[in-house]
Amino acid sequence: MKDFLNALSFLTILPVYQDGDDKLYRAFRFFPIVGALIGVVTYLIYHQLALFLPTSLATVISVFVYHIINGGLHLDGFADLFDAYFGAKKNKERFKEILKDSRVGVMGVFGLIFYFSTIFFALLNIKLDLTFFVALGIYGRLAIVIIGFLSQPLFEEGLGSYFIKNLTKYELFIAIITSFILVLFLGKLFVFFLFVSILWSYLFRVFSNQYLGGVSGDIMGAGCILTELIYVIGWRAFLP
Repeated sequence: MKDFLNALSFLTILPVYQDGDDKLYRAFRFFPIVGALIGVVTYLIYHQLALFLPTSLATVISVFVYHIINGGLHLDGFADLFDAYFGAKKNKERFKEILKDSRVGVMGVFGLIFYFSTIFFALLNIKLDLTFFVALGIYGRLAIVIIGFLSQPLFEEGLGSYFIKNLTKYELFIAIITSFILVLFLGKLFVFFLFVSILWSYLFRVFSNQYLGGVSGDIMGAGCILTELIYVIGWRAFLP
């Protein structure tokens, strides 16, 4: 139970129990479940808003709530990666310096505008359901587990480095199996998107290790956001 609560504490702004022992990495096995719960909460908010607001406005507010629930944790990593990748100009030391900088630069802002614009236009005037939000939460959090397990740390110290060094096959196996069981209840299309997200996570890991020099907590967060973005675009493309 404490591993689940650690995952809930790490991935949300909820003030729940968090164990500071040396096995905090075990929380990763529960990431897809917590992602699904975030999706459920977001859908409930969306459903209530859609009762008295236009669908598009309910969608916009719900997307913001979705990220507020996790404290903007993954958005911060996404913006930092945009800043570092486009600002370093292939200089790896400069890349690390920018990634460590807590300030968001021009390219980071541009990346966030791109993300939210794509999400909003993809979902414009579409009535969303529970399956959409649950899958959104699952795919992004599973990507974090896959990228973290398969990668080498970019920095020697830091929370991201700790997770990457300590994640085991057990966390990866449980996260994948849990995700598969959950999406089975959502439908065949979501099982397909699960395999797409797993493949994308692997490719993102290859890119990060070969071209960025490794993975950090920010890069894992960016992987989560990019996975969600790919899912939304794909989901929209499959709509009749």
